[in-house]
Amino acid sequence: MNKNSRYLFVATLLIIALFGIAIYQYWYGYSNLQENKDILFQTSTINTLFEGVYDGNMTYNELKKHGDIGIGTFNGLDGEMIGLDGKFYQIKADGMAYPVDDSMRTPFAIVTFFEIDSSVLLDESLNYTQFEQYLDDLLPIEDIIYAFKIDGVFEYIETRSVPKQNEPYPPFDEVVKNQVIFEFHDITGTIVGF
Repeated sequence: MNKNSRYLFVATLLIIALFGIAIYQYWYGYSNLQENKDILFQTSTINTLFEGVYDGNMTYNELKKHGDIGIGTFNGLDGEMIGLDGKFYQIKADGMAYPVDDSMRTPFAIVTFFEIDSSVLLDESLNYTQFEQYLDDLLPIEDIIYAFKIDGVFEYIETRSVPKQNEPYPPFDEVVKNQVIFEFHDITGTIVGF
């Protein structure tokens, strides 16, 4: 094979490889995850978590590629995860928020890239039931998932977390019997949800 033939052969292989990568990305939907941000990404299912599968195989480094806002948990149900503005936090059973290390893993999480489609100013105080109804009335279409972020001053808010579980893992309904409840009064913060 002469020198020109080798160059042509290498160039042809390169073109075939690039075309194959492009087809693979198109076919499997990986063609720049950040381009279409109206995607909800979920690792595992809540029912799997309820069945006692408390260890996952996805790292938070990988999860961050799919969203900058979200909720979830950690291996062994070691607290609650809150993702906000690209930063992920672990709310442990002591009620403190800790930055999440990229190598940590999750058995369940839901994330998306947050884009504001609508913004509303609420200037009245509502309890939880009233607030649920208020949100339902705002949503244009029922039975689809919406991500929301609520900034405000809250007269009263109750949160929870669970302590880390050890193997053999107890059933989920047993775990939540030992959850720790935190109450906050007149606090400024952000609520993240779906």
